[in-house]
Amino acid sequence: HGLHLNKKEKEEVIVEEIIEVAKKSGFVFPARIRKRLGFDLSKEHLAGIVFVFAAAVGSFFNFAYNAYLGRVLTFEDFALVGFISGIFSFVTIIISSYGSTVGYKTGHLIGRFGEGEAITFWRKMRSKSLLISLVSTVLWLTLTPILANFFHLGSVIPLVLFAPILFVGFIYSADKGFLSSRLSFITLAIIVIFEPLLKFAFSLLLVTLGLDNLAYTAVPISTVYAFLLCWLFVAGIKLKRHKAQANHESAFPKRFFTAALASSLSTVIFLNLDVILAKHFLTSAEAGAYALTALIAKMVFFIGSFASFFIIPLVSRNEGANRDSKKVLNFTLLATIILTIPAFVALGIFGKTTAPFLFGEKALSVVPYLLPVTFAMVCFSIARVFSDYYLAKGYYSFSAVAVILGILQIILLDLTHSGVGPFVYIMSAIWMVYLALVLLLHAFSWNVKLIENNLADFFGLFTKIREGTPRRDAKLRILIFNWYDVKHVWAGGAEINTHNIAKVWVKQGYDVTMFTGNDAHSSRYEIIDGIQVIRRGGLYTVALWGMIYYLLKFRDKYDVVIDIPKGVPFFTPLYVQKPILCLIHQVHQEMFRKELKFPSKQLSMFLEGTAMPLLYRNVGILTISPSAKSSIEEMGMGRKEPIQIVYPGVGIKKAKIAKTHFPSVTYLGRLRPYKNVDLLIKAVAILHKNMPSIKLVIAGTGEDAPRLKKIVSDLKLDSVVAFAGKITEEEKAELFTESWVAVQPSMVEGWGITNIEANICGTPVVVANSDGLRDSVLHNKTGVLVKAGNAQALADGISKIVEDKKFRQSLEKNAIEWGAKFSWDDSASKFMNIINQHLEKKLKVADVSAPTFASSKN
Repeated sequence: HGLHLNKKEKEEVIVEEIIEVAKKSGFVFPARIRKRLGFDLSKEHLAGIVFVFAAAVGSFFNFAYNAYLGRVLTFEDFALVGFISGIFSFVTIIISSYGSTVGYKTGHLIGRFGEGEAITFWRKMRSKSLLISLVSTVLWLTLTPILANFFHLGSVIPLVLFAPILFVGFIYSADKGFLSSRLSFITLAIIVIFEPLLKFAFSLLLVTLGLDNLAYTAVPISTVYAFLLCWLFVAGIKLKRHKAQANHESAFPKRFFTAALASSLSTVIFLNLDVILAKHFLTSAEAGAYALTALIAKMVFFIGSFASFFIIPLVSRNEGANRDSKKVLNFTLLATIILTIPAFVALGIFGKTTAPFLFGEKALSVVPYLLPVTFAMVCFSIARVFSDYYLAKGYYSFSAVAVILGILQIILLDLTHSGVGPFVYIMSAIWMVYLALVLLLHAFSWNVKLIENNLADFFGLFTKIREGTPRRDAKLRILIFNWYDVKHVWAGGAEINTHNIAKVWVKQGYDVTMFTGNDAHSSRYEIIDGIQVIRRGGLYTVALWGMIYYLLKFRDKYDVVIDIPKGVPFFTPLYVQKPILCLIHQVHQEMFRKELKFPSKQLSMFLEGTAMPLLYRNVGILTISPSAKSSIEEMGMGRKEPIQIVYPGVGIKKAKIAKTHFPSVTYLGRLRPYKNVDLLIKAVAILHKNMPSIKLVIAGTGEDAPRLKKIVSDLKLDSVVAFAGKITEEEKAELFTESWVAVQPSMVEGWGITNIEANICGTPVVVANSDGLRDSVLHNKTGVLVKAGNAQALADGISKIVEDKKFRQSLEKNAIEWGAKFSWDDSASKFMNIINQHLEKKLKVADVSAPTFASSKN
């Protein structure tokens, strides 16, 4: 097709074409080829289907266990079974949370580093499980007399016989978490059938032997045997073939574990604590009746939970690999609704018929409660899908809401426990409110994450943190305030420039810490290329947190501060006593005027155009191009001392690839309205009329992408324009090298790094004659400057290069020579020289002895 796609996308296009042509011709692919082409179900998909089927079978045996005992036992004996099942769910809060955390972490590591890293972590956690099991078992046995008395059991034997669950539980849970992260669904399918089948078989045996009062022991017996089976499966995995890698992220994720613990606690409170409290507050007969009602409701949840098992292993892998997980959420949500609605109809609407059929005539007494409780359980099942999804993504508010509602449930049940009815209506109301609150959090999930991050930033002020601890042997300790870092979703050329200069400084022996905003997708602390990156706050709060953290954490740890405003500054002259340099990549007044609305527009323009010149009048100013310097001077800055220019460097290398055989045009950069990419698309539409073979690739991401794709569709250019999304450095070099022309139509930039990168790859550029961009191009030597904001001008500039081969080849030669003049080493050295000059000047003014860094010169 001639589209500039990345490797994966090229393969997908080829595969789709092969399949389509083959299908039309009636060709039937062999199984091996079908698997290679990817239009048959993968091994993981098939294993997942098997697991869902196994979960259904396992749920049937769980139901058979409860239904059988519900039919043959008295309400008093069945209440003991319900009590032990409730205790089992309650004590496994920690156990299941531990296993979920192991599964989440190993899945994340597999997605990010591969299986070797995950195996290293799992083995580490498994070795700790034995000690945890011993301690918890001893503690449990010590508490059994107290528990037996509180729940009026009359004997400690039921609780003593429960102890084996604690002894094997942590290792068992860790192993299952590891298997889920490896997507070993066939193995898990066997386990998920084996455990409830064994439980049902033992209950049947005990009742047959006349040991009705020991029917509850089927729970610990089946758990121990299932643990042994899981142990055998894990021992049979050939893990030696996976070489353990360096331990990049071996720490146990405490925040996830806490949230998982809260989530498990809330689930147990919602599903099991009510049965335990009924045993405490109600008579034995009433407790048994409520246990049966709750059991019927939980059948809806068990059926609906078949698909939710995949959420944490799949989403954690995607998060580790930085992939989108919305499809996982949508599929699981749809599957849960499809599964729970029929269960609600059967057990709720037609409960008068189904309940006595399943549980005997005694179930007639609970029929009036089935409609509200089963509908509420549908709500709860859907809410859990959202809660588990966001837990795997690192959102913890959903778990917190569940715990708060669980506490409210306990309070309400304690205040109102006059019979079965109040228990049913309180629980039904709680479950429905839970869904309503979860949907509200989902609708504002972006804001929820920002609030969580800001709360974490606040509490971080009161804890000892590793961030901001410069090396004592560093030549100079540099703190950079920057709105975004290079991994931020909105990172662009300014962030690339700052990061690469700082990276060179680190190699030269300087210590660099960068304080930036968090995009809600990154960790709060990270070391990238030797640079300490501390992420606090978001779009509207990063400057505030910068001031707070500087005053409380960083004030005496750094020798110089570099303030990099993004239109709005960090206001460092108000609170920083150390020397300050301000690096301004571009002036944003025009962008604010066109993109923002009242009152954000007026406030942003005031802060940059009026407040910043006043506050930064005694601060050394740097920028990256003559145009940017002129714009800054027009704002009234740089009057006391001249603004200095440090051109950005370039690190790209020309790829070993030929130019395309057709006219190819490339845009690389953020997709934002002020970038004028829509004008480039319209320019290509103009050219396409007389140049049908022309192709355009738009590489990059941004909020303007949907609008641009609609423009392409409206102009019927889907076969001409390709959106490559975010690409790697290697793909960028290939894209620039094979293109005939690279285009930058932006209304304003600080410089034009991509223009230089294209030039290094031997590609001329067509650039809007706007501030910043014009400085990175030698007109008619390395590219062509055209009138800004005009699609026809862009079309004429592209046509001029494409249609004149001799001119194009001349530009290509000059472009390579021009690009070779820029390097990150040179940029970093010039910047450091300016820092040292600034420090020496400040020291002379202060008339003090030079500190240790005064002798540091590049």
